Amino acid sequence: MGAAAAVVALVEMAGGLTGNPKAVLIGGYFGTWARIETAWTLPLEPESLKAAGLTFGCGLIRIVDERTCGVDYSARIMDFLAAGSAMQCGPCKYGLADLAGDEAAHHVAEGFVLGGIERALRLCALQHAFLPGA
Repeated sequence: MGAAAAVVALVEMAGGLTGNPKAVLIGGYFGTWARIETAWTLPLEPESLKAAGLTFGCGLIRIVDERTCGVDYSARIMDFLAAGSAMQCGPCKYGLADLAGDEAAHHVAEGFVLGGIERALRLCALQHAFLPGA
């Protein structure tokens, strides 16, 4: 596989899809959600990703279908990172741990708005890849 392989090539190499893809997280913990239509044939190389507003981050590709909530999946990532943090830097000590600790993202995924509308709207911005016509 060349450096400019697309998401579709990786999926084929892994044995194909088991459901109807809706979105893809490109870059894992340090990445960005994208609609499957945007990412499916996009070459996974820096220039193409940057032009699409994406980054390869830590190199993970996660494809989700209509059964997966992007906000909930992102909340589980925050939980994992907060649990493994050494709490040595400001963002981990005062940002990530607070979001994961008070379960704000989980509440948003469940449809609750807690801790202020601005905070909820920032978290809901992750959901754009999962809403039809958004």
